[in-house]
Amino acid sequence: MDQPVSRARRSCFAAFGIQGFGFASLITRLPTIKDRFDLSDYEVLAVLGTVAVLSGIGSVLAGYAAARWGSAVVLRLALAAASVCIALIAVPHSLGGLLVTTCSYGLCVGAVDATMNMQGVGIQDQYGRSIMVGFHGMWSLGAVVGGVYATISLELDWSLLPTLLAVSAVGLLLNGLLCRDLLAHDPIDGTTAAGGEGRPRVPWWPVLLLAIPTFVMWFLDSATSAWGGIYLTDGLSASESAAALAFTA
Repeated sequence: MDQPVSRARRSCFAAFGIQGFGFASLITRLPTIKDRFDLSDYEVLAVLGTVAVLSGIGSVLAGYAAARWGSAVVLRLALAAASVCIALIAVPHSLGGLLVTTCSYGLCVGAVDATMNMQGVGIQDQYGRSIMVGFHGMWSLGAVVGGVYATISLELDWSLLPTLLAVSAVGLLLNGLLCRDLLAHDPIDGTTAAGGEGRPRVPWWPVLLLAIPTFVMWFLDSATSAWGGIYLTDGLSASESAAALAFTA
């Protein structure tokens, strides 16, 4: 296997792991955020719904940006921005400030999700065999590490800001050290796409047949991740560290 492709695979593994670690470290602190801002369940729903919409927008924008500058550049920038946003979420003391920081995180996460999967598919094409499951497995491993970290920080009674600052620092450091060898994609010139004959026709029915069940899966998975901890703490009077441990399991 060509060495540059092997290095790109390792960098992509790192990107998936960083994303999973940051997401888990943040989502397990949602009960803390809810209590800190005295949010009702409807307000939590409004925040999460807005974040989800902006995540979708971030994915679309990342597609255009990747076509112009390459997915590697967009992924590293979006991953760094998402890491910074994680710490910023602990800074504001008003609902408006929380909305700004969480929505910024959602926009960045959407861009990361799109571009790291672009990288994964491109690297898989170079290998000529299925390796995407390994990338998604690395995301899960990163999420497990994030959940364990959240559990320990809650048991040690660390406040929210230093906890999330550490998450941001780790994400930025690993991004700088391990994501430098992502697969280079030449920017796409839309005027010359498809040999100058215009845009290729999208086969919408097969896309929808894949997209609809994927959306349902994502919706249910996100609902469990976001509301599981709140249900355990508010509904079953579990400690926040126990809720974080449950997420990890």
